[in-house]
Amino acid sequence: MSPFAAFRDATYEDFLASAVAIGPALAAAGDHPLGATIRAAVEATARWAPSNTNLGLVLLLAPLARAALRLPPDGAPLRSALAATLAETTVADAREAYAAIRRAAPGGLGRTRDQDVAGTPTVTLREAMALGATRSSKRTSPCSPRGPTHTSRASWAPRKRFGCSAGRVA
Repeated sequence: MSPFAAFRDATYEDFLASAVAIGPALAAAGDHPLGATIRAAVEATARWAPSNTNLGLVLLLAPLARAALRLPPDGAPLRSALAATLAETTVADAREAYAAIRRAAPGGLGRTRDQDVAGTPTVTLREAMALGATRSSKRTSPCSPRGPTHTSRASWAPRKRFGCSAGRVA
C-alpha cells in the first residue's frame, strides 16, 4: 500500500485508520477472551474502513497481545505465555473469531467440509487455527502453481530446492 496508489476498495488512509482502530481492542486483550478481542478489533476496523484491511494482522496480533499482557511477574518468556494463550482457547473463542472473519469478508477464502468459517465451529480456536494452517500450507506449497513462485518453465529452477520438479505440481 502506498499513499500514491489505492486499491479499488481501500485507500492508504483506510489502512492507517484500521491500524489505529484495533489499538483499544488489543490494549484490552489481557482482560477479554481471545475470540472477543479478535471480534472487537474487526468490528472497530469495520467502523473505519470499507473493506478488509487488517484481518490477517488482527489474527496474528490478538494472541500475541493477550500473551504479552498476561505475562507472569516471574519473567517467563513471551513464547511460553503465547503457548498458554493458545492452549486455553475455547469453542466460544472460535465462534467469535469465525464471526469476525465473516464480518471482515476476506477475498479468496474458499470452502471446506470441516470447520468452515461459514458454519458454527465445534472445536477450540487453537484447533481451528491448526486446521486452517494445514489448509493454507497445501494451497501455498512451493510446488503449487498458486504458491510463492510462478509456473513458467524458467521458474522451476528455484523450486528444485523444495524438491519440486517440472512434472510434479502439488
